[in-house]
Amino acid sequence: MESTQLPQTHPAHAALDVLREVCPDAILGVSEEFGDLAVTLDKSVAVQACTALRDDARSRFDLFLDLCGVDWYENREVRFDVVLHLYSIARNHRLRVIFPVGEGEEIATLVEIGRAHV
Repeated sequence: MESTQLPQTHPAHAALDVLREVCPDAILGVSEEFGDLAVTLDKSVAVQACTALRDDARSRFDLFLDLCGVDWYENREVRFDVVLHLYSIARNHRLRVIFPVGEGEEIATLVEIGRAHV
């Protein structure tokens, strides 16, 4: 009987190298949970960081899995997180990118970055 289990993804440590080169001062935190790397970045580099993660041969994140928000309400000074889940088909890597956004603040759109590979 053939296995129906999907292949295990690999932590995207090369993506961290890309981000350290492109926007080193914007990295606010790094964690690894459940085999996935999560990087928290300043929202001011959202377009620059996501473009580099898509275009750099070391990361090649060519699929936006989803975009969601977290409302920390009264639990944190910066109330919201914009969370991107990215996947590299070629590398079989997943990455969570988190952008803290304060109440009443905005973050640049990432639509055009995702459209570039559609």
